[in-house]
Amino acid sequence: HILNPLDGYPCHIGTLSASAVSSLALESDILSTAAFALGKDRCIELLENMDETLLIMISADDNGAERAAVLPEHNLLIKKGGMWELRDKV
Repeated sequence: HILNPLDGYPCHIGTLSASAVSSLALESDILSTAAFALGKDRCIELLENMDETLLIMISADDNGAERAAVLPEHNLLIKKGGMWELRDKV
């Protein structure tokens, strides 16, 4: 459970999953938790100074349709069946 630090209530911003990949496990853990609480737009600033770090966020719209965002945005995440596949944009 991830709590909003401003009000102490659980975060409900539409993010279903936030995963970070970094050379340091602690950095990945902190970033994925922050991404879940902050959302995609505010995470772009966090990643500006983090070389070789990848953030994958999956969210749902009001109708329940899943969307994926990969930061930095030179990466591409494609859904095939029930699985997500990461590729470099060409």
